[in-house]
Amino acid sequence: MALIVNFIGSLRNFFEKGIITFNYENETSIKDLINLIININPRIKDIIISSQNNEFHLNSLILINGVEISVLNGLETKLSDKDEITFIPIIHGG
Repeated sequence: MALIVNFIGSLRNFFEKGIITFNYENETSIKDLINLIININPRIKDIIISSQNNEFHLNSLILINGVEISVLNGLETKLSDKDEITFIPIIHGG
């Protein structure tokens, strides 16, 4: 199963290119993919998620094939072959 992951905006700076393809042999979820990305580059963690009491809180907008994960099954959304996952940082200001 091939997953195409796009990093938008400042997230591109954490990888050599803005698009990475990940290959999985088994079914996986968006949460599993996030854990893999963080294992590859731990500096990206605070931009994608924050964790409190072992719970994920998203700091980025995540789209699967153009659909935001909150209207799917959130972090437990299962991914399929050739899904395109896009991470967009949320910029906070005051």
